Amino acid sequence: MKKPATEQEMSALHNLRRSDPQHYIQTADEWIRNDRNDADAYFGRHIAWRNLGELDRALEDINKSIRLEPGPISCLSRAQVYGQMGQRQKAIEDYEGVRATHPILWQEDWLSLLYQADSYARIGNEPAALTCRGLLPDDIWTPGPRGAPAGNKRQIADELRRIAAAARRGPA
Repeated sequence: MKKPATEQEMSALHNLRRSDPQHYIQTADEWIRNDRNDADAYFGRHIAWRNLGELDRALEDINKSIRLEPGPISCLSRAQVYGQMGQRQKAIEDYEGVRATHPILWQEDWLSLLYQADSYARIGNEPAALTCRGLLPDDIWTPGPRGAPAGNKRQIADELRRIAAAARRGPA
């Protein structure tokens, strides 16, 4: 499959990644064979691996993408992979790196703010979790993607407090 050149081709590729991640991976493999420095192919493949639950492979590919083309979106994506892997401190480091270098992007990406708040809560840092939650849109409602707190802003805050308290108590 050739690299997408139009909006329609890009949309078809995104749909393929969601509906048939294995096929998408085969396509990305072909692009990488043709160009070992194709950061976009590694980035897209990391999403497919992540959708399949292959987090080690996802992390390997997002790291390759970042080495080839560092950028804030890739760092936010890696933070999400780290969070899914339970490596909350590494996730926070990536979120904070984007906050330092691209503060407007960081503040406007409500999903990354939610994941960052969740990471802080899971290491017991309630104040930092609630600070991130405070930056969420006032009218937010979320189903709690990938295990993050669900609900509106108040419900998210309540859940972050519960998670942080449990983290401070330690394993049951």
